[in-house]
Amino acid sequence: MSEVASRRWRFPWPRSLMWQNLLLLVGLAVVIHACVLGVHLLLLRVSVIHTVSVVSNQLKMIDGSLSMIDPGRRSEAIAFLARHDLVAIEGAPPPASDQPIGPRPYAELAGSTIQRSLEPDIRFQWTHPAPGKGPVYWVQLNVAGKETWFRSSFRTSSNGQDPRLVSILLVLGLSALATVVAFFIQRRINRPLRDIGAATRTIREGGGQAHLPQYATSELSGLAEQFNAMVDSLRQAEATRAMMLAGISHDIRTPLARLRLALALQGGESEAMAARCISQVDAIIGQFLDFGHAGNGEPPMECDLNVLVQQTAAEFEAEGHPFALQLRPLPLLVLRPIAMQRVIQNLMDNALKYAGKGLQVSTWMEDGDVHLAVADRGAGLAAAERTRVRQAFVRGADSAGAGGLGLGLAIVERLLQLHGGRLQLLGRDGGGVEARVTLPGVAPGKGG
Repeated sequence: MSEVASRRWRFPWPRSLMWQNLLLLVGLAVVIHACVLGVHLLLLRVSVIHTVSVVSNQLKMIDGSLSMIDPGRRSEAIAFLARHDLVAIEGAPPPASDQPIGPRPYAELAGSTIQRSLEPDIRFQWTHPAPGKGPVYWVQLNVAGKETWFRSSFRTSSNGQDPRLVSILLVLGLSALATVVAFFIQRRINRPLRDIGAATRTIREGGGQAHLPQYATSELSGLAEQFNAMVDSLRQAEATRAMMLAGISHDIRTPLARLRLALALQGGESEAMAARCISQVDAIIGQFLDFGHAGNGEPPMECDLNVLVQQTAAEFEAEGHPFALQLRPLPLLVLRPIAMQRVIQNLMDNALKYAGKGLQVSTWMEDGDVHLAVADRGAGLAAAERTRVRQAFVRGADSAGAGGLGLGLAIVERLLQLHGGRLQLLGRDGGGVEARVTLPGVAPGKGG
């Protein structure tokens, strides 16, 4: 039962590195201050006991000395003691206005210690401290058979303040100061981490400028220089790759176009088959280009997703492949329209290629997100394949005769990254697959 309870409850430890470090620093400061407070109170207790022991010894000495002094000179001795801040009041108890002191820290300790060290016939009493002074103690001595009250102030370094309260307030103040300092230190450490996170997110989403600023510290400055150099290297590699793809496309498609023209002029069934093969090669090259470019360079703009769906569905219907549309009203989204239309086209093309029946496209909004679903009534996908088929050049187990390179869903995923979206492949009741796209209500749409 205890293991179950321990698994259910966990300390709400923050996931943020900043708050974790801040809590550790504050906890360390509190522990240190608590230890200092404990040592301080212990030393204060020892100091009080030592001071009280000195006072009790002085009272014993005064009691013994006055008893041995000649009665005619006792008044002179008492006056001498009065000049040294020990006032004798013959036969008068503590004034009624001076109420006995309450439970002041260490006062009871001091009183009990003095009372135990004095003779049984010596009376001892605390009273309220005078303004600006420490507690006042009264001692009744029997001087030559005559009761005599002596009064004196018990001076302490706390000037009558509660030493425990002062110590606790000091610890709280130092802890608050440590918390503020730790917060600013951790925020200074956390700022570069946020910058790096934002820069990597910009790169992942295909954004433009992703350089880190120059920092004052040598360690962070070196990290920023290496990161910026990496970004420049990636940008150069991307530009080189795009140039290479464009060159390959031009060098291959140009002779293909000439060959298609020559075959068209000749006519015949074999020429028609050759033309279809050329079209397939051209489509394969187009897929490679789509996968390589992945929407980079297209500026984002406000679009109506339903309009893009209707335009794409009209193209499929013109080729004799109608899709049932269930489109609900949606807000305008910031999208790359050509890239998003490629997403819709690839999903509809997959549904047509691998199922061919029960074709349907739906859009709706839920919990602030926009959803687009392309569904079919085909054989469906096993749960283990739904993640694998989204990788480049990977196809489903039952798609051997469908053709293609296995780039369609990989292109969709790369294009959705530009919009902050995600793709899910879900099974349908009654068979089939639903390819569901989820987009934020306001897509990032950063320019590339």
